[in-house]
Amino acid sequence: MSAQLYGKGRKDSIDKAEEMAQGTMEVDLERQLRDTIKNASKTSATLPLSGVVDAFEGLATFLQSNRSQELRLDTFCDACSLVSVLFGCLGLAFKFAEMEYVTKVHDLMEASRRYATLHNILDLDIANGSVKTQGSHSRNLRRVRQGLDLIRALFMQFIVSKYALFLPHPHIHYICTCLLPTRQGQSHLRVYYCMLICISDYSLKNAATTAYSQVCAPYHTWAVRTAVYAGMYTLPSRDQLLLKLGETGN
Repeated sequence: MSAQLYGKGRKDSIDKAEEMAQGTMEVDLERQLRDTIKNASKTSATLPLSGVVDAFEGLATFLQSNRSQELRLDTFCDACSLVSVLFGCLGLAFKFAEMEYVTKVHDLMEASRRYATLHNILDLDIANGSVKTQGSHSRNLRRVRQGLDLIRALFMQFIVSKYALFLPHPHIHYICTCLLPTRQGQSHLRVYYCMLICISDYSLKNAATTAYSQVCAPYHTWAVRTAVYAGMYTLPSRDQLLLKLGETGN
């Protein structure tokens, strides 16, 4: 009996030590991610694209290092806030998308004062049956996902465009995200690595038009779609876009 009690006590001690070690590792990963996004925000002030790359690479590393750990809502919002600058670099054509994206990210940031993780807001709306209700956090999260997917689709179109010319650049790997719901109502981040390329003015318009048509147009009214398509002619030139992004190609 004494041997059994000793064995059980030893196992409990080992389990407790493992739990403590796991908790310490999770805290370290969260701290590292926060530091990464903080530094990415500083980088984004002069190099918007590089800042986005750093932030979402940090998210990818965090999620891949511990798949059981949930992503904090405020951390996710901090990373997403950096993407709004990319919309601004595209000018009037994406102004509506930029305004909607910024508004939804702000709503989620406010929600992070009450809810710790992405799963928390999804679980709440699922329980209340308000996932598709206008103004719900889950619906706003979907709009943020749509904005991220628009940027992803835009850069993916750069790749498939037959007018594209590859640009030898140190930031050759561009990263963007798409938030995808699972059948259980949970969410995870799928990370897409794309190649940053140099494009002609004509292919920029084509890429932007195709990306918008695929991602946002099905959800916008005729008036909004018409305004966006008309705005495609106001897209910045290749040199103007690279200048705004702080990327010279040298």
